[in-house]
Amino acid sequence: SLLALASPSAVITACYLATGRIAAAHEQGGELHVGEATVAAAVRESCGISRARMSALYKQLGDLGDVAQFIILASMMLT
Repeated sequence: SLLALASPSAVITACYLATGRIAAAHEQGGELHVGEATVAAAVRESCGISRARMSALYKQLGDLGDVAQFIILASMMLT
């Protein structure tokens, strides 16, 4: 898993983001209010893939988090 490669602070951040937050639930203003299209665009831009490739991977994997993990792990194997 991608989280196994991350530092403890990165794991905490990833957990917050996976639940749509940027901070713990008891902290004010921690909600992101970001839609799926915005998340998909961020993944595409940060990973440098086309909309068509993103769409194909999403159809195959069914989850944006899985798509991002697949792309990141694939790029790590190439370097």
